[in-house]
Amino acid sequence: MPISVDQPSSIAVSSSNGGTISVSIVSSSETKVVSLTSTAENNIVIGGAIGAGPAGPTGPQGPTGPQGPTGPQGPQGETGEGVATGGDQYQVLAKASDADYDTEWVNVAVTQRVKNVSGGELVKGTPVHAVTEASPQGQLAYVIAARADTAAAMPATFVLNETIANEAEGQAIVVGYLTGVDTSSFSEGDVVYVGETGGYTNVKPTGTNLIQNLGVVIKSHETSGSGMVYGSGRTNDVPNLPEGKVFIGSSTNTTESPYTFPTSDGASGQVLLTDGSGALSFGTVADISGDTSLSSSITVSNQDDAFSHMVSPIAAGTPLESVLRAILERYYLTGLTLNTVRVAYQNTDGTYPETVYKSTIPRLELGRGIKSDGFTFSIGTPSQVAADSLDFTINGVPIISDGSLTPSTVSYTPYTLDPDTSATRYFTVKVTDEGSGEDIPVTSSKGVSWGYLYRLATATTNTIANDTAAQALYSTGLTDMGTAVSPGSAWETLTDSGSNNESNYTYIVIPAPQEIESIDANGVLPVLDAFTDLGNFNIVTQYGLTRSYRFYVSNQTAAFAENTSLTINT
Repeated sequence: MPISVDQPSSIAVSSSNGGTISVSIVSSSETKVVSLTSTAENNIVIGGAIGAGPAGPTGPQGPTGPQGPTGPQGPQGETGEGVATGGDQYQVLAKASDADYDTEWVNVAVTQRVKNVSGGELVKGTPVHAVTEASPQGQLAYVIAARADTAAAMPATFVLNETIANEAEGQAIVVGYLTGVDTSSFSEGDVVYVGETGGYTNVKPTGTNLIQNLGVVIKSHETSGSGMVYGSGRTNDVPNLPEGKVFIGSSTNTTESPYTFPTSDGASGQVLLTDGSGALSFGTVADISGDTSLSSSITVSNQDDAFSHMVSPIAAGTPLESVLRAILERYYLTGLTLNTVRVAYQNTDGTYPETVYKSTIPRLELGRGIKSDGFTFSIGTPSQVAADSLDFTINGVPIISDGSLTPSTVSYTPYTLDPDTSATRYFTVKVTDEGSGEDIPVTSSKGVSWGYLYRLATATTNTIANDTAAQALYSTGLTDMGTAVSPGSAWETLTDSGSNNESNYTYIVIPAPQEIESIDANGVLPVLDAFTDLGNFNIVTQYGLTRSYRFYVSNQTAAFAENTSLTINT
């Protein structure tokens, strides 16, 4: 029977017969705890409100239940992009256009994108020539049909791999396998050439046509013929030679002679004769007789030394024998040599020592004079020289005129040269050769030059306060290791033990306004940074000329080992 519970206490209810037990809970603000026990399953009914008790601990997870049945199949998705079907053995997959997934099976070949600028359609298999005058842009080659009879359309640079409309683009083969063309006129293994008027042929062109071996036929068929292209881009055969022509070299790389030779032999004793227009034939030269003098004047245009002696023009009426003798009996002028000049070089005190004979004269420092008073000479063929025709000048100033040819040692009043600027002066001897029937002057000279002094030296100081200090250093303070007179833009000189002395600085003194651009030690090591440019100072040289000189000094003492090679570039 029903039992009502309205107390804050526990009550146990049982049924001895296994019947249903109903328990009603009266709503209350207090939490009620109900404990029910039954001897039979599923026979307890709880009615009413039960207050919520505290949550108990989570129990262990139970075992996984069995897998449920498979659900229904979903709808089929769209077909994806795949590899193109078909293809032959050894073919490769290639892009057929710029579109995604647009591929095709192609033969292996070196290809090039080309544009047809021929003015008409060009079919697949056509040999084409790349034209430079079309000024192609980007990666395109502009092409026209190649043809063996037109040099401007040769050689065939490519062979088309597809038919291309005029002004359209397409693919061409440089080297590789070509298929799908008409080769029914050929046999497998035939060598093909660029045709005379275009296309290709298995007959080697003749006449003046150019020859280009394009490749070989692989399969003979009217629609699916094939071949191997290997000769595009080059004219690779000896050009045809017209009848009666020869190959001849020239400064303009001529490959064909401008002359036409006979194609059959002439008779014994005959010679080749020209008609003056390039055609040669065998003929007989008649004996020379009658008037053999020149009917008109001849200008000698050959400038070779063998003809330099000839008078030009050769006048009309001159006998042929005289012309031949003028060619074969060349007249040689006499030789003339100024052997020595007797000279003396000025001392620093302004005096001159005794003159001596010199075969060569060194370059002198500006301000240093040279005095001369004689010379020696020799004549190769005295019999050809006019008597009393000896002349001697110094820098164009006459010293001896109409002198005797003997003796060969000549003296004259002392003459001094002393320029104050860079210069070259000449001693010149001259005689007159009259052996050819006309007077021809023959000369021989020796020169003497002046320039500025360059100095590589050492000193115990590394400063210059003014021109006075520079003068003292230049005159007495520098110990020279090497000097040269105007040695040029690259002066090579050597240091000595002074440059390796702990008391000495190394100096380089050159004429202003020149500056040193670089200095190389032993040919490889740049050492300009090891010097300080002290600037320009006015000094009086040892020969009394006032000049501006530039002084460079090493940054430290003992700057260079003995025998260091210095190349000073100005």
